[in-house]
Amino acid sequence: VLMYIIKLLEDSFSIKYHHNMDFLIVVQAHLFTRLGKNGASLVDALLLKLANLRNSKDFRYNDSVSFALAKALRALGPEQFLSILPLNLHTNDPQDWILKVMQKSVESASLMFFSSYFIPLSKKILGVQKTISIQEKWKLNKFKLYFKQIWACFPSFCNYPSDTAEAFPYLAKDVGTLLASTNSTDIQQKLCIGLKRLMTQNLECAMSTDESAHFYTTKTAKANLASITKYAPNYIPILFNLYAKTAA
Repeated sequence: VLMYIIKLLEDSFSIKYHHNMDFLIVVQAHLFTRLGKNGASLVDALLLKLANLRNSKDFRYNDSVSFALAKALRALGPEQFLSILPLNLHTNDPQDWILKVMQKSVESASLMFFSSYFIPLSKKILGVQKTISIQEKWKLNKFKLYFKQIWACFPSFCNYPSDTAEAFPYLAKDVGTLLASTNSTDIQQKLCIGLKRLMTQNLECAMSTDESAHFYTTKTAKANLASITKYAPNYIPILFNLYAKTAA
């Protein structure tokens, strides 16, 4: 029955159902939520068709498509989602809109994935910027925007991540280096929001007397905090310098 429903939804992208497209896309969004992470292999064709609609310049239902893609991202997680719909930032057909969806639709994801996928990607983007000639200002601005959009995803990955204790040591240095070196207040703000979120969410869970009311157990939250606070001596001077600059 499930495969039959999915097949019907795949067929609904035809012109025959054009007038009901808005409603059908919402149905697909709820299907992603119901299937969860185990549904990646079942809904890959649906996701590809939704992405084709999102990439279309004259499509009328972008809000509904964005809603459905956000639901798919939250259900599948960033790793599975990007395995089906890659960013393609270095091609002539980039899907950079995925980064905007990711900024609001990631929860309980892997910080290790951010460390292993997005941080190397951001470094590659910086490398590309250095090769762009001054005559191609539009291209340089495009890759500068990509860099900002990548790091704008950081706070979402800090929203109750699944592996904070294990992953934070792998990204702590890169986050601290960027925080200290970037001239972009937007990026600094996103990094600070992410770090603050990691601390406050875990502190709330660690101090709670009712574990059922929180995402983490007390034991997990304390392990996460222990992993993060090891780097406090590195971060405090950087944050103090930033504060001094803004207060001046």
